[in-house]
Amino acid sequence: SQIDDVLKRTKQRCEDDGLSLHWEIFKARVVDPAFESKAAPSYAVLVDKYDLSGPGQAANMMVIVKRHFARLLWEAIGETVSDPLMAKLELEDLLGILGDGS
Repeated sequence: SQIDDVLKRTKQRCEDDGLSLHWEIFKARVVDPAFESKAAPSYAVLVDKYDLSGPGQAANMMVIVKRHFARLLWEAIGETVSDPLMAKLELEDLLGILGDGS
């Protein structure tokens, strides 16, 4: 699916940029809950699991990956949908599948 492809590209971008831990946090907080029907871990759980300085660090790491993901998703939609309004609606639908990880 288009989402799967964009997720793979996002993961690769993170790995290429030295952001593998960022990807793991995004995956744990957004991807896994969306596709495995499980609850998203709290930032406190992620802080403990990945030995982070605090919830703020975990949240910032998530934002970085979300931006990569959104940019790659927008590019993918732009390749298949020419009408900007339809592209925006498609983006909103696809993002709704993943939830916001909040």
